Amino acid sequence: MKIIDPLSEVTRKERRALLGVSALGMAMSATGLIPTKISALGIEFPPTEQASFVWAITGVVFFYLIAFIVYAWSDYISWKIELQEWLIKHYPPFFGNQDEEEIKSQYCEDQAYLIYLEETGEVQRAEDYENTLIHSQVKSALEAQYQKQKNKIPLASKLRAFFEFVLPVVIAVTAIIILITTDIKQ
Repeated sequence: MKIIDPLSEVTRKERRALLGVSALGMAMSATGLIPTKISALGIEFPPTEQASFVWAITGVVFFYLIAFIVYAWSDYISWKIELQEWLIKHYPPFFGNQDEEEIKSQYCEDQAYLIYLEETGEVQRAEDYENTLIHSQVKSALEAQYQKQKNKIPLASKLRAFFEFVLPVVIAVTAIIILITTDIKQ
């Protein structure tokens, strides 16, 4: 089973930045440790200005959230189209439109024909026909297993979509809420 990577490289970078900035914001809020100085940039935050830093981080999280949503939306649509095309190509329907009654009817006809061959003394022909039936039954059983595996693909896709698309948004929104409600002690 092929599960394609739903995110382009650009979207993956935005996702990584979004999760990193969100984690930074949540860690700052949870620990109460807000930088007073960023030496590399030559910026100092006196206690009265630390709230501004928290708002700046909130803005950065919000920016990356919007950027991720914009990039991820187009990737998500492309991914779903590609996945559907792949499913159609690799998992065509096995049984067509044959319903359960038709399958039972065909089984009864096959068994009746087998009995007829045996009663008329055509032993070799009966054995060949029986082997054909066994092969058909094994094939049907394998096809049923194949269908069960095929049905797991949407679940795997949904889990992947949740992890790749929904979880980063939830984390970013949580970070924004935490940052907005952070009480800065001055």
